[in-house]
Amino acid sequence: MLIQIARSTGCPFTFLLVQTNTYPEQWREVMAKCTAAVKGGVPIIPMVFARPVCVLFSFQGENPFEYLPSYQPLKKLPHDEKMAALRDSELRQKLVTEQDPHTTGMSLLYQNKKVWERTYPMGQQLSYEPDSAHSIAAIAAREKRDPREVVYDLMLAQNGRAFLMYAAFGYADGNADCLRELICDPITVMGGSDAGAHVRQIIDAGVSTYALTHWTRDKATDDPSRRPLEFVVKKLTQDGARLFGMTDRGTLEPGAKADVNLIDYDNLRVNHPEMIYDLPAGMPRLMQTANGYEKTFVSGEVVQENGKDTGARPGRIVRSA
Repeated sequence: MLIQIARSTGCPFTFLLVQTNTYPEQWREVMAKCTAAVKGGVPIIPMVFARPVCVLFSFQGENPFEYLPSYQPLKKLPHDEKMAALRDSELRQKLVTEQDPHTTGMSLLYQNKKVWERTYPMGQQLSYEPDSAHSIAAIAAREKRDPREVVYDLMLAQNGRAFLMYAAFGYADGNADCLRELICDPITVMGGSDAGAHVRQIIDAGVSTYALTHWTRDKATDDPSRRPLEFVVKKLTQDGARLFGMTDRGTLEPGAKADVNLIDYDNLRVNHPEMIYDLPAGMPRLMQTANGYEKTFVSGEVVQENGKDTGARPGRIVRSA
């Protein structure tokens, strides 16, 4: 259907293509159809992710105990009081054995035991390519414990600010091989979707920084999946700009719009996610910052310097050419 729409309209058509846990090889079938269509002149461009798409579990936000009856009195407690209550052994035992009365939404996800095969502790040393031996299911099997007990105890770390990550897409095989193939394919662009949604569960603000560091710098020099820096920069800039009809950006050349990041490449890194409370009524959302962006220029003006907003607002609504 997507190919038919792109062919009949003649307009570039893009969609997010990911590897799913339920049908891990489907992306290959889709890519084969898209490649054949592109060769036939159809402007269809799969958009691909630079890392697994992860849902984060934490006692600060979404977690497998959130909808249990015994958890409800804790929801409005200040964080430290909530942590003190959760450390109580009697409440812990009740929560790890209590049944969730709901059968929709996130409750349905938590009740699927296979979720724990693809859920991992994030740790302070971030890794979006964890070893399967470090999954919740693997830890529970080694320690002969229920996965819910493992989840509960791990989320209590860092005074209840630790995160677990469920690899919802892009990591069904326990490695990033499919991501590498999708990123390297000449007909794909690097990007994502879902901006502004699921703000307590998903945070992808660091994906571009991750792409720049992980695939170009942090991989071993003899690792075949390592990509040249200029390859990833082009994927993140020029390819996306051209897709959306913007011919005045995505390159550094006379006449192009002066939108530039000045990056300290050696010290570039994605920071650990955190929960902040700046939405209306003090509601929470996930945030993930980065270090290494010395300056960001928009139309030649500096809008941020070493992570601090300068107050300059030279941008305007982007319209396709």
